[in-house]
Amino acid sequence: MNKMRRILTLVLSIFITASLSGQEVDNKKKIDKMLELGYFKIDITEIKPMGRPSKTTRFEYDITVKDHMLTTELPYFGKYDTTPMPGQQIRVEMDNQKVDLQVKYNEKKKRHDVRFKAKDDNDHQTVDFYIQIYENGSSTVRLSFVNRDPITFEGDFQFIEQQQ
Repeated sequence: MNKMRRILTLVLSIFITASLSGQEVDNKKKIDKMLELGYFKIDITEIKPMGRPSKTTRFEYDITVKDHMLTTELPYFGKYDTTPMPGQQIRVEMDNQKVDLQVKYNEKKKRHDVRFKAKDDNDHQTVDFYIQIYENGSSTVRLSFVNRDPITFEGDFQFIEQQQ
């Protein structure tokens, strides 16, 4: 009886592992396709400013790319090297900007590494985006600036429909 239970447990664990592995392969293929087409969205769940406590958010912010066009409005908490101009918004904002996605797959870490640059609509400075998308959909977004501290966001990768 004990031997039968071990065999049953082994068979069940192999079946579960195989089905999860297949799901990861499907997710990788879907993510590959969406990144190739330039259609995806990352819902931001956490804001991690440099040297400050992190802040949880409830999908108030996102990064959306449709047909390689970036639209986003993200909060910024951090230190500026120069004083913002009067009336300048302290956030990161891009509205329908063409981006050149540079995508590499990291086989060892099972994630997609995506890089691109965009110009902030508020202060016209170039922002470097570095996004890590894991096969389960969790994502890390790091923004680097010339005259500001970098900021990191955590979020969830979402598939969006390609427009015909």
